[in-house]
Amino acid sequence: MFSVAKHARPLRNLSARNPQRRFFSPLAIHSRFPATLHYYRRANRPSLFDRKEIGNRPQDLYDDGVEVAADGLVYPKLERHGESLWLIVSMNGHCLSAKTERDAPLLESNGATLFPNTFSMQEFTRNHYDEFLDLKDAGETVDVPRIYTIPKGTSIPESLILIYEHLAWFSLQPSRGMSLRDLNRSLDDFFDSAATKESVESWLVSHPFEAASDNAEEAWKNV
Repeated sequence: MFSVAKHARPLRNLSARNPQRRFFSPLAIHSRFPATLHYYRRANRPSLFDRKEIGNRPQDLYDDGVEVAADGLVYPKLERHGESLWLIVSMNGHCLSAKTERDAPLLESNGATLFPNTFSMQEFTRNHYDEFLDLKDAGETVDVPRIYTIPKGTSIPESLILIYEHLAWFSLQPSRGMSLRDLNRSLDDFFDSAATKESVESWLVSHPFEAASDNAEEAWKNV
């Protein structure tokens, strides 16, 4: 049975490889959800797409774009603060290698973005839902978004890894190189088996803004 780690495994070895070069690293890779996390699902169809196509996908969320490598596969990856980090993760959760590139955009990842119920999640949800309502009012044909909620303690399947990237920002990414189609299928299978799905309106009623926490880990990790 695949297990990235029994518990969260900080990847300190990324910064230790070369003290003369600044690496950034994810805070942890998880084998189970460390807190209840939420995913804003923009469409009923598979959500992730090749980020190069964003100009032709005006109704899709930029956050659902992933980088497809030259070999046609999607790999676990993070981009932050002008650097891009490709991860190669072993079956026991150790980071085998990391390739860093410069001039990457600010905070992108190769997977589905999830948050605890923080103020950031609330703002993310409300802003994108307002955009949906504006498109609907303008007469556009748009899919109705939903919120997927995955409870704390949920196991992660072999095909995926959950990366705690930055300040209550998580991403569910491929555990190895796979096609975009296979990645979307793996995510859909996982969400179908593990997530509670509800309308955005229902989620906002059951998760009022004033009940949200800030991004500090102590505020949401036990939820």
